Amino acid sequence: MRLSLMTYTVHGGQPGGLATLEEIADFAHEVGFAALELSARDLTANAPAEARAICAERGLAISCINGPADLAGADDADFAAGLAQGRELIAAAAAMHCPVVMVIPGRAASAEDKPRAAARIAAGLRELVAGGAEAGVTVSIEDFPNPLAPYASIEEVGYLLREAPGLGLTFDNGNWLIGGDDPVAAIEALGDRIVNCHVKDWEP
Repeated sequence: MRLSLMTYTVHGGQPGGLATLEEIADFAHEVGFAALELSARDLTANAPAEARAICAERGLAISCINGPADLAGADDADFAAGLAQGRELIAAAAAMHCPVVMVIPGRAASAEDKPRAAARIAAGLRELVAGGAEAGVTVSIEDFPNPLAPYASIEEVGYLLREAPGLGLTFDNGNWLIGGDDPVAAIEALGDRIVNCHVKDWEP
């Protein structure tokens, strides 16, 4: 197991956060992490080659890149734009020798819209998984604690994993709790698809 720091948790928008990827990488190296999980925002200020060099200079691998790829929209142009976002993440990961991307595939317009959104997301994920396989990158989703995200519960995540063979799961222990499921039950149900893990130490 390799311990990785998710840059989202310490970026400049967080209380006491760090302003640059260099500062985050320095911190991760100093406290003993082996890798960084980058967010798409990290690649707005740093080209993939630059971000990879920042990490490599400090002995850090890149474990995952996470970012939006909105596949839930009913409009075909919006769906195509979401696929393009996902493909950009895959291309960046391949260029950085990063094995996994985690896409955040959008949300439904309402509770009643969730079945349609889930089917639309599944169709998009099948395309991204195929593209990722060609690039040597595993595409994953995270259990997401939002009532309009059709991937918040064990049942919903399981549906997408069945509908998109080869899709991985970024397991987030805290998000399952917010979504109303037991993280242990989620591991028992979906553990064979876990490719990345987010661990939170929360107090109720």
